[in-house]
Formats: sequence, structure tokens, C-alpha cells
Amino acid sequence: MVELAEGTEWKHASLLHLMSKQSQILKALQVGLVALCATVVYETTEPICFPRMSVVQSQIITIIFAGCVGFRISFIIRQREKAAEQKRFTFSKCA
Repeated sequence: MVELAEGTEWKHASLLHLMSKQSQILKALQVGLVALCATVVYETTEPICFPRMSVVQSQIITIIFAGCVGFRISFIIRQREKAAEQKRFTFSKCA
């Protein structure tokens, strides 16, 4: 019986590890999708709003914009992770 229980625990731990990896992949895909959508919207509206902008100016602004979008997305995700971690810590402390 003890071996079965230990094996079962190992299987649960393995499953949780697998789910954690899938969660990380889904988060990365979500970030990529949001960044892609933001860039598409930006690239679509840029020539409409600034029709006389040179190609070099456009590329420089696009690089700065993409960097800011990436930073903002990672900042938001990090804040959410910290809040979830704090919530788990508070919950485990109460239990």
C-alpha cells in the first residue's frame, strides 16, 4: 500500500509539473499574441496618422513602440504573478 501511495504522489507531482510547463507555454503564447495584435494595429494606423514619415523614422519609432509594448506586457504579467504568489502565501499561512 505504501508503495502505491508513493507512486501515486509521484504521478501527481509529475502531472503538476507538466501542467506548470503547459501554463508557461500558454502564458508565452498569450504575450506573443497580445504583442502581435498591438504591432498590427500600430503598423496599420501609423501610415494613416503620419503619411509623410520617412522609412527610417518609421522603423525607429516601430522599434521603440515594440520595446515599450513588450516591457509593458511583461510588467503586467509580473505584477499578476506577484499578486497570485502573495495570495497563495497568505492562504497557506492561514491554513
